[in-house]
Amino acid sequence: MINLLSLKEKKERKQEQDLKVIFIIGVFILSALIVAGLSFLSIDFYLANQVEYQKALTESRISETNRIKLLDEKISKIDNILFEFNDFYNEQFTISTFLYELSDLLLPGISLDFFSYNEKGNKIMITGTASDVEEADEFRNALREQEGLNNIIFTLPDWLQTGKINFRVEFELEK
Repeated sequence: MINLLSLKEKKERKQEQDLKVIFIIGVFILSALIVAGLSFLSIDFYLANQVEYQKALTESRISETNRIKLLDEKISKIDNILFEFNDFYNEQFTISTFLYELSDLLLPGISLDFFSYNEKGNKIMITGTASDVEEADEFRNALREQEGLNNIIFTLPDWLQTGKINFRVEFELEK
């Protein structure tokens, strides 16, 4: 193909072509900048959203931790109260248990008339009757052999009396 254009015309066309290329490159660069800007903007929105989400999650965890601490404190208080109740219960003297153990020591001819328990010093006083002196003596020996009884004072009005005899026993319980 033969080019019959003048040099001036060729130069103008070359400039137009260069301007079109520059325009196209400018549009590409501008488009790339717009895309990059929009990408950075979307990343910024995403990160801001994530920061808010993490703040809410952290506040939720802190609130949950505080509730757990309060529950732990309440549980500790209840636990202490239960330990105090348990200590109180363990320190109590159960008359029924003692009377059951005492009934094992009683012989068939012995009957109890009076029972007294004084919490101060864990003192017990019993009065009763025995069919004869031998049974009263056996009861006294059984009490002396019993563990946990201290300072046993066994009183009979007359060791030579025959028939029914009244007695009185005083002793202290070990704690």
